Amino acid sequence: GLAEALATALSTGTGEAARPPDTERLIDWLCTREMLLILDGYERLAGDTHLLQEILRRAPEVRLLVTSRTRLGVRQERALPLGGLDLPAATPSPAEAEKASAVQLFVAGAQGAAPDFRLTAENLPAVSHICRLVDGLPLGILLAAAWVRILPVDRLAAEIERSPELARAPGAEAPLGPYGLRETFETSYSLLPRAEQALFRSLSVFHAGFTPEAARSIAGAELPDLAALHDASLLQALPLGRLGLHRALREFAFARLAAQPAALRELQELHSHYYLALLRQNAALLSG
Repeated sequence: GLAEALATALSTGTGEAARPPDTERLIDWLCTREMLLILDGYERLAGDTHLLQEILRRAPEVRLLVTSRTRLGVRQERALPLGGLDLPAATPSPAEAEKASAVQLFVAGAQGAAPDFRLTAENLPAVSHICRLVDGLPLGILLAAAWVRILPVDRLAAEIERSPELARAPGAEAPLGPYGLRETFETSYSLLPRAEQALFRSLSVFHAGFTPEAARSIAGAELPDLAALHDASLLQALPLGRLGLHRALREFAFARLAAQPAALRELQELHSHYYLALLRQNAALLSG
């Protein structure tokens, strides 16, 4: 738990012997310190937000920097959402593409797998396409780059088109070992309450984003439900007030929805009826 992790880390840093965690003693110790506590991967700590609130309330010189797949829900929280790296334009020049951080990360990862890899005018379109396919996600870029040692980038782009989650890097010697997007998604999915898991699966019926109204009509999602998935980093806010799942996340969710044929069929029928009614309502706008 969080108290144990903090007690272990702080005793290591101070040279004191680790003792069974005592919350009051831990907070009393922090009250006399000025420090930055970094909690990385907070969801793995079985965190107690009450303990965080007490630290913030009673230790005024302590600051917390927390990375988490979900928002903490504490009053003092200031969230900084992290998206993908910046992407090259659809038809970039070599100079423009080399400035894009997504391309730079891909090249660095590819050279770790195949030291002779170089970005050229010939492979630039495929590299740029790969970065856009994974929406600039650093993990997705590194997993894709690890395949360069056995696949040319144009073939790699086609493989990612076919299997966007790119479940594993090739071999334990890859930059991230056997860890991949599937494992990341499984962890995030397992942290959701059952009702949110069901909604997440249902939203995969939308192929290219949706409005809140469509999500309500087809998947029974209310705004608080959508906000919960957004706060869990599983739903993206898109332009024009739309929402959507990252392409790889949608494939992950759809595989689970497809394992329930009756639910899938019902959602597909609701989806068809909703958009047919929308077309009828706006038919006049399609001509003239």
